[in-house]
Amino acid sequence: MSYAIETPTSQLWLSSRRDPSDAARYTAPGEDRILSYTNLKLALSLVPLLWSRFALLFWQGGHRTRLLAFALSKILKGFLPAAKIWASSALLDEVQASFGASKDEDVDQGKIIRLAISSLVISAGNSILDFLSTNNNVIVKHHVDHQVERLYMSSQLSLDIPTLSDPTVSALIYEAGCFAGFESRTSRPGMGSSMTGRMRSRPGAFLTLSQLLNSVTLSVEVVTASALLFRTLSTALEQMQTQTHEKDRDAVSLLFGISTKSVILLVLCFLPSVLSLSGTLFSLSVPLKPKGKLAAPGKLKNNPGISESESHARRETGYEVQHMKVLGKNGKYKQEVVLFGLKEWILTKWEGLVNLQMETEMAHRGRLGWMLVSFRVSEEAVQTAFLALLALRSFGTSISLGSIRLYQSTASSLLGSLRSLTRSLQQSVQSLFYMAAFFEAIDMTAILEEKGRRALKVSSGNVVDYETTRLPGGMRIEARNLGFTYPGQQEPVLRDINLVVEPGSTVAIVGLNGGGKTTLVKVLMGLYDHTGDLLINGHPAEAFPSKQLHARTTCCFQDHGKYQLTLQENIGIGNVDMIDSRVDIDRAIVKGGAESVRDRVGLGGKLDDVGVPKVLNETVTKDVRKAHDADTRPSDDKPGSSAGLRFRGRGKGSTASSDVGKDTPPSSASQRTSLSGGQWQRVALARAFLRADDADLVVFDEPSASLDPQAEQALFKRVHALSSGEDGKRTTTIFISHRIQTVRRADKIVVVENGTIIESGPHDALMAMKGRYAEFFNLQREGFD
Repeated sequence: MSYAIETPTSQLWLSSRRDPSDAARYTAPGEDRILSYTNLKLALSLVPLLWSRFALLFWQGGHRTRLLAFALSKILKGFLPAAKIWASSALLDEVQASFGASKDEDVDQGKIIRLAISSLVISAGNSILDFLSTNNNVIVKHHVDHQVERLYMSSQLSLDIPTLSDPTVSALIYEAGCFAGFESRTSRPGMGSSMTGRMRSRPGAFLTLSQLLNSVTLSVEVVTASALLFRTLSTALEQMQTQTHEKDRDAVSLLFGISTKSVILLVLCFLPSVLSLSGTLFSLSVPLKPKGKLAAPGKLKNNPGISESESHARRETGYEVQHMKVLGKNGKYKQEVVLFGLKEWILTKWEGLVNLQMETEMAHRGRLGWMLVSFRVSEEAVQTAFLALLALRSFGTSISLGSIRLYQSTASSLLGSLRSLTRSLQQSVQSLFYMAAFFEAIDMTAILEEKGRRALKVSSGNVVDYETTRLPGGMRIEARNLGFTYPGQQEPVLRDINLVVEPGSTVAIVGLNGGGKTTLVKVLMGLYDHTGDLLINGHPAEAFPSKQLHARTTCCFQDHGKYQLTLQENIGIGNVDMIDSRVDIDRAIVKGGAESVRDRVGLGGKLDDVGVPKVLNETVTKDVRKAHDADTRPSDDKPGSSAGLRFRGRGKGSTASSDVGKDTPPSSASQRTSLSGGQWQRVALARAFLRADDADLVVFDEPSASLDPQAEQALFKRVHALSSGEDGKRTTTIFISHRIQTVRRADKIVVVENGTIIESGPHDALMAMKGRYAEFFNLQREGFD
C-alpha cells in the first residue's frame, strides 16, 4: 500500500475482500462477502472496534429520545407477536372449554371478557405502535442519514485526486459510499428478495441500523415463539376433539346446508380479511408521495393529488439535492471542487435542501395514517368479537374451531422469524465491513485535511505553510525528471519532464493531440501525483497542504464543469467567498466575455448541462428527472478524460433576452437553459477570472477552443495582461493552445510530444531552430495564405 492507512480496522476490512480462490486477489469494491467462517471471524473482530463509534455517531447529533424510542420499538415488536398469539390462545382455550361444557355449567364470563379485551388491546396496540413508529422512523431516518451522508460528503470533498487514485483508497472510499447509501453494493443470491441472481442495492446507514436492531427483534421473536409453540402443543393436543351440534331447520339451512347463525359466524370470520383488503385498496386509491425522498429524479410520477406548482417544487428540491450529492461524490467536477475549495459551500447548500425536504415530508403526513390504523383496529376488533361471541355461547353452531389455526400461526411465526433472523444476520455481517470502510475513510481524510497528502505517505516529512513561501510576481515551478502514469497502466503518460516556470512569466504549451499537454498542467497544479521532483517556490509540492496550494491557483479546464446551478453560482464557485458579490461576479463576467450569457439568462437563471436545442437562440424546457440520470451513472471515462484518474465511483441555445445585469430567471420556473459550447466556455473563463486577483498561478487549457476569432483575441489580451498588470500585480500564467498565433507573445513556449518536452524557448528562438514548433507555425500560417 502506498498510503499509510494500515490500522487494525483497515486490515480487517482489507482481509475481508480477499478472493477465497486466490488470496493474492481482492474482490471488486461493493461486492458482498461470502458468509464463510473466516469472514464471520473478521466481522466479529470488527464489533469491538466499531460499536462505540457507531453508537456515538447517531447519539451525538441530537434526537436522542427518538433514537431510544426507535430502538425500544424494535425490541418491543419482538414480544408483541408472541403476546398476541398467547392472548388468542387463551381465548380459544375458553372457547374450547365452553363448547365442551354442558348447558347447565356456567362459564367464567369475567375471565372471557378480560381475555377478549387483552387480545384487542395487544392487537390494536401493535397497529398503533406500527403507525407511531413509522412516523418516528421518518425523523430518525432523516437524522441518521443526515449524519452519515454529511460525514461521507465531507470526506469525499476533502480528498484530492492523487490520494483517490490509489487503488486501495479508491476501494475504501467506494465501500464507505455503500455504507452511506451513495454507492451500490452487489448482494449475492439469497441475500435479498431475489434468490436466483445478484442484486444491486444502496442500503444506507439507516437500513444498517435497522438491520442490527432487527436482529435483536427477531431473536426475541424466535425465543418467545418457540416457548409459546411448546406450550400450545402440549396443552391443545389434549383438548382437540370433534364438536357436533344439531342444526337449526330454516330456509337458510335448506338453501346452504348450514344454519343462519353459522352464516353470520362465517361472515364475521371473513370480515377481518375484507377489512384488510379494503384498507389496502383505500391506501392505493389515495395519492401518496414516495417515502424518504420527496422527489427523487426519475422516480416521481404524475400525481393527481398534488398541484402542479407543488409537484414542481418537490421535483426541483429533489433534483437539487441529488445534484449536490453528485458533487459530493467527486465525479467529473472533482478538479474544480478541489481547486476552488467548494467543500463548505456544497455542504451548506446540500444541508439547506435536505432540511427543506424534511419539512415538506412531515407536512404531508397525518390523516391518511390514522385512516389506515382505523381499518386495522376494526379488523382486529371483528376478529376478537368473533371469538368472544363463540365463547359466550351467543350462537349455537356446528362449526368446529379446532386448534389448527393456532398451531399453524404459531409455527408459521416461528419459521418466519427464523428465516428473517438468518437473513438479517447475513446482512449485518456485510454491513460491518462497509461500516469499517466508512470510519477508515473519515479518519484518513481528517489526516489529509489537517496535514496534507504527505501525512498519508508511508514516508512522510514536514508540512510547509505555503503563505510563508510566496514570491513577488507569482508562483515559481520547477520540474525535475517529472513523470506520471495513470493507475492501472503500464506506459507512462509523462516522462523526463524538466521545466522551470519563473514567477510572473507566461508559458504556452503546444503539441499534437494526445501528447500529454493537459496531463502536464494538471501535474504541475498538484492535481495528479507524479514521479520525480516537483518544486513549488523551492519546496516539494507534497510538503504543502493541498488546500493552501489550490487557494492560490485558478484554472479554466478544457473539461470544465457544467453545473446545474444558477449562472451566478456557476461563476461564483470559482471563489465561494465572492459568490454573493454581484460586483465581483459582474467584473469576472466581463473578463470572461460572458456578458451575452448574463443578459439572456440573468444571474438567477438556472443552467442545464445536457441537451442541445434544435434551433439557435430558442428557449429550452428540460425534464430535470431525465437529466439527472446522466450525472449519476458510474463513469466509464478513460485515463486522461474528465473524470481524472479512473477512480471508481460509481449545446446551443439560450433563453429570451432580459435587462442587462438583472437577476432574470428563465421564462418559467420549470425551465433550465441549455448553453452552447462557446457560452459554457465563457462561463468557465469568468469562473477562473473570479479568483485571478488572488492567485499566484493561472492556468488556461484550450481557453479559446469554442470562441470566435474576435472573442479569442480579446481573451488572450487579458491572459497576457496577467503577467504584466498596470498596477504592478503579476501572476504566473500557463496556457495550452493549438492556435500558434496566440502563443507567440508568451515568455516561454514549450512543445510537448509523446509525453516529454522536445523544445522550449521564446518564439524567435524556436523559429530559428526550425524544429517542431516552426513546423506547426508555418503549417498554420500557410492555411491563411
